[in-house]
Amino acid sequence: MVQKDNYQKNKILIIGIDGGTLDIILPMIKKNKLPTFEKLIKNGSYGKLLSTVPPVTAPAWTSFITGTNPGRHGIFYFFNKDDENSKKRIVSFNNIKTKPFWRNLNDNGFKVGLVNIPITYPPDRVDGFIISGMLVPPEATDYVYPNSLFSKLKEYKVDLDGLMEQNEWRAGTLVKRNRDEFIKNVFRLTQSRAENTLKLMKEMEWDFFMVVFTGSDRISHFFWEDPSGRNEFSTIIEDYYTMLDTLIARLIKETGEETIKLLMSDHGFGSSPKRILNLYVLSKLFQLNLTSLKFWKKYLTNRILSKIIKNEKLDSIEFLENDKNIISYHPIYANFFGIGFNNKAENHTEKNLLIEIKNRITEKLLEIKDPKTGKKLVQQVFPRETIYSGPLTDSAPDLIVQLDYDYIVKFHPARRKLTYDIRDRKKTGEHRVEGLLIANGPHIIKKKLNSNISIQDVTPTILYLMNCPIPRRYDGRLIEELFSKYHIKQNKPIYEEDGFNEFLQNDETEIDDFEESKKLLENLGYL
Repeated sequence: MVQKDNYQKNKILIIGIDGGTLDIILPMIKKNKLPTFEKLIKNGSYGKLLSTVPPVTAPAWTSFITGTNPGRHGIFYFFNKDDENSKKRIVSFNNIKTKPFWRNLNDNGFKVGLVNIPITYPPDRVDGFIISGMLVPPEATDYVYPNSLFSKLKEYKVDLDGLMEQNEWRAGTLVKRNRDEFIKNVFRLTQSRAENTLKLMKEMEWDFFMVVFTGSDRISHFFWEDPSGRNEFSTIIEDYYTMLDTLIARLIKETGEETIKLLMSDHGFGSSPKRILNLYVLSKLFQLNLTSLKFWKKYLTNRILSKIIKNEKLDSIEFLENDKNIISYHPIYANFFGIGFNNKAENHTEKNLLIEIKNRITEKLLEIKDPKTGKKLVQQVFPRETIYSGPLTDSAPDLIVQLDYDYIVKFHPARRKLTYDIRDRKKTGEHRVEGLLIANGPHIIKKKLNSNISIQDVTPTILYLMNCPIPRRYDGRLIEELFSKYHIKQNKPIYEEDGFNEFLQNDETEIDDFEESKKLLENLGYL
């Protein structure tokens, strides 16, 4: 155990900006509108922080919490599939399979303060204090630890619940019905969170403090574009970041100059899609008619088995039609969808054919163009093994497909067109993979970060800054670019064995109130 009194003198403050992007911050700095951000960037390091695939709150923040990828921590989206009854369940902190970094800090004698980090409900029993972030079920009263923390809070509201108006949760409806009131609610929620954070900073003991502001995501989703078309993004976006700049200045002033400051986001933002890709029509391009399934099942199975016995080359279409390899299509989020196979290939020949089928589908996807515009629809196709690793990788679809950002995935069997326009764009902003990282304080050099830095890389960097051993099981790497070579040489990172199974004691019982959280996600457009 590291003794903090003898070894570590600097505190750490992390400010999460959900959906934060340098595409907003840097232009606003040029207009002299963000003095706090400008000072942090000018005197520290900054660059893009790559999110998970897909770039969504649940897997992204969980990758940060654990320093691992979804193939290890088990959170691929806002819900997991129950293998016993195939029912989808909203994820919670109980579903995370690897150890959160604050337990490492606690094990080394450091107290933590955690406010509004997503996927932290129910709250962990930390040495310090925690206020859970989304997805706290509506009307829940058990979202803080210790329970005595409630006496310190003033008019605090949990993330999504704080946006409700007259029992209405549908953000798009709220924006349409009373645009100004929705905006005021987001601003008020952010200000309230900052005020409560300042109060806890002053009154509670802590060595590491983190707060996440999610209003940036809500505002960016619905007010990204300037209606006049004159500006790159709306004045509402600018107003929110201007307010955030002022609030961050107050937090930094409270912590002191010797505190190490990290600002980060779980993903970035950009314009939302304008056209729809109908996944139902797309699926027909790769599947043949299986109406006479009973006959073909017996015929094809016998034909394939006979070819295997005779050591003849199998035709991939024959193998594809066999019931061992029915293809399924999964809309994931926005411009991402998954393709899964009923993987029951039982020998080397069948496995090679499955690879051939995946390759053929990938090639076909990369060639498909929008019949109306002639634009290529697919940006990338990721075999799951190239972006995930670990014992839970098989929980992901075999292929994860990323469309061009102008398209969103929908499944509409009643429509026969492959692509068509979105008639009513309620959301004008959508997620991007490129988030942000800004680091400032003792030991941090002045630098623009140009290398690939992933969200799970922040985790071992936190432990390094606190002089704690870094678990070897982490997928994230120490971001050495933040420090001078001399500093790294004089302060070599310490690594330790920290087994994957150490955190499997989590209770995975389903929380009934999460059906209410599911409604919130649906109404915000995440499901």
